[in-house]
Amino acid sequence: MDINNIPGVIDIPLTDIVPPHEVRDKAKLEAIRASMEAHDWKGRPLVVVPYPSADRTFLALTGSHRLAAADAAGLEVAPCYVATLGDAMYVHTTPQGDWLYSVKRGDRIEQEDMAEYFSPVDPIAMGLLVEEVTANAEELIERVVKQRR
Repeated sequence: MDINNIPGVIDIPLTDIVPPHEVRDKAKLEAIRASMEAHDWKGRPLVVVPYPSADRTFLALTGSHRLAAADAAGLEVAPCYVATLGDAMYVHTTPQGDWLYSVKRGDRIEQEDMAEYFSPVDPIAMGLLVEEVTANAEELIERVVKQRR
């Protein structure tokens, strides 16, 4: 994917982005960091939403490993698509973390379900989220195949 051809992708300082979760795979983090040191940021942008109560601060819906790798590689900004929140979702802040929540259900929207929520309000975000879930599934399949060899 050529991130320069996605409408609405902007560079946001890493310090203004809260990751969706902690890094879970140190080997993945290291591989992405090495790639970023050699080639800068290549590939999918982060999908972020603005916090309602803070100016210029964003919650990343994707890319915990990319965000941590960019920081470790010394990058200062990340390419981000700022998604439009519709009436069906909001950013919910708790002591356990910050998540995207469903207005209708009153609970957390998992990453694999986000595309459905964004579909009617932001088709670009929907497409990026579908790509994210697909890439995560492909990585999981690769890991399982390697473990079985």
